[in-house]
Amino acid sequence: MEYWFKKSLLVFCFGVLAAEAGLLPVLGFECKAYRIKPPSQTMDQLNERIRRNSLDAQAFCDRGQAYLSAGESEEAIKDYNRALALNAKLGDALTGRAYGLAMERRYSDAIADLDKVQALNDRHAMAQALYQKSLIYQDLKQYDKIPELYDRLLNTKDIGVGPVDRENLHENKAKIFLLLKQPDAALKELTLLKDCERRKLEVGLLKGKALCLKSDWQGAERSLTVAIEQGKADIKRHGEQLDRQTMTELYGARAAVFERLGLKEKARADRAEELKFKNRVFRALYD
Repeated sequence: MEYWFKKSLLVFCFGVLAAEAGLLPVLGFECKAYRIKPPSQTMDQLNERIRRNSLDAQAFCDRGQAYLSAGESEEAIKDYNRALALNAKLGDALTGRAYGLAMERRYSDAIADLDKVQALNDRHAMAQALYQKSLIYQDLKQYDKIPELYDRLLNTKDIGVGPVDRENLHENKAKIFLLLKQPDAALKELTLLKDCERRKLEVGLLKGKALCLKSDWQGAERSLTVAIEQGKADIKRHGEQLDRQTMTELYGARAAVFERLGLKEKARADRAEELKFKNRVFRALYD
C-alpha cells in the first residue's frame, strides 16, 4: 500500500505569517483528503453487480467509492449505509462513509466512523483511518491531536505504511510541530529523515523556520541560503521542473530573516525573488 500517504496533501499557504515577530510563514493545509481513486468498474457494471446480488456489501461499497470520486457525497453515504447494514465490520465502508461525511463537514460523525475502524483493529483500513482523521483535525486546526496519530502510523506494524510513507510522515510531523511552536521537536523529526538528498529544499526550509522560532537568525539564514543555492543549481540542471512553491517559501523566509537582522537591501532583493516565483506558481496553476 506504498504511497497512500500523499505529500501533496500538505502545502504552505501564501501570505500567512506566524506570531513570532511576524517572520515565520505558517504552515497551512489545503485539505484534499476527500479525493479518492474511482473504482476499476464503470457505474453500469457496479449497478449490474448490485442488481444480480442485492446482498453484496462490497458492491455497495464500491459504488459508494464511485460516487465519492464524482463528488456526490450524499449518494455515496447512502451506499455506504447499505453496505454497513449488510456488514457492520466492513472497514472500507466505514472509511468511505467518513470521507463523505467529512465532505459535508459532518466531522463528528466522520471521526466516529474512523474510531470504529480503530476499534475493529482492521489492519487493511487502519492506515487510511488514522491518516484521514489527521486530515480532519488539520481542517479543524486541532493540530495538537495530530502527532499521536502520526506516531501510531509510524509504530503500528503491518498496516501498509511503506518507507516513502514514513519519510512523508516525519516531514509532515515536523511541519505540525512548527505550527505548535515546538521547534526542537520539529528539528528532531528532520533528523529522522533518511532521504534528505531528495528533500533538501524542503528540509532546509523547515530547519530555517525552526531556527527562526528559536530566534537563531544567523543559523536560519545559513540553512535557508544553503537550500536556495541548491535550488538555483537545480534550476540550471532541470529548469521548470523545480519546486517553485518551495523556492517561493525559501526566499520569503530568508527575506524575513534579513528584515529581522536589519539587512534591508538583501531583504528587498529576496522579496523580489519571492514575488517572481510566486507569479510562476500562479501561472502554472492556470496554464
